[in-house]
Amino acid sequence: FLSPFTLGVLGIPAAAGISLLLGILRKELALILLFTALGTQNILGVMTTGQIMSFTIFVTFYIPCLATFVALAKELDIHSKVIWRLEHVTDEELSLYFSAADVVIFPYQWIFQSAALVMAMSFSKPVIATAVEGNEEWVTNGVTGLLVPLDDAQEMARAIEYVFENTQRATDMGRAAGEYVDKELSWDKIAQSTLDFYRNILSGKRFL
Repeated sequence: FLSPFTLGVLGIPAAAGISLLLGILRKELALILLFTALGTQNILGVMTTGQIMSFTIFVTFYIPCLATFVALAKELDIHSKVIWRLEHVTDEELSLYFSAADVVIFPYQWIFQSAALVMAMSFSKPVIATAVEGNEEWVTNGVTGLLVPLDDAQEMARAIEYVFENTQRATDMGRAAGEYVDKELSWDKIAQSTLDFYRNILSGKRFL
């Protein structure tokens, strides 16, 4: 039933595999690139005030992750196979994107919690995520999705290939992801856990 959507809205043949990367373009990624280039987070120790000011002005008009995506797509000659939606996505459109995707990818450098990851799982989609603390809390490797080492592009590529080469396995992981969200992250479950937490506090129990 998704063929009209994938063909009409996304412009992708229904037989094509769809990998979804969803997120917010954030300016702090420029700092990660700067730390990597300098080999230290002690910026004041290696840059002058004038250089820091120049960098600040530069990143005001520069979105590093977007520039990286565009440059990589061009370098790998896959620009025609990537669909850019650089705009606000409404809740209604978001549901369609998740429904159309075969796999949803979360290559975070760091994250405390990702609502988008949980939402993707709620749509019974297999997820591929970097093995950072926030992702490891929700994703059970090989069960509800795949976890790959941070900054390992080859392992990320292998994980994506695995999902598309093992469609039944991907379907099983997606189903398990949806069941996990329904069972463990429902509002009833959250309300009960919150109630139990405060009851334990009132009864004098301590939490480590």
